[in-house]
Amino acid sequence: MTDYFDNVDQGYSGSRSSAIEQGEILDLSAQGRNFGFKWPVAITKAVSDSELDNELVVARAADRVCLIGPRADRMRFRVNGQAFQLIAHPGDDGEPVLTIRVAPNL
Repeated sequence: MTDYFDNVDQGYSGSRSSAIEQGEILDLSAQGRNFGFKWPVAITKAVSDSELDNELVVARAADRVCLIGPRADRMRFRVNGQAFQLIAHPGDDGEPVLTIRVAPNL
């Protein structure tokens, strides 16, 4: 049986602020604002450890949202052949936030 979750970037299960403090996610909200995002943006450690430029990943996520509009809480996009997922979810205090992770291989 195939385990579809073997290569999934699981992200972080604690609070967003703790994840940022511990380096599990990287806050790129300033860069996100430069590309038109109104909500805080972060990337997971797996994204930041990839060989791609972090700002390029955020820019491509913004391009995808502009191209097709925010139709769901999860959107897939590619950067140089690598799949990522932009996830909209509640932050520590219920405010809307965005996290970019390596997309699951489905």
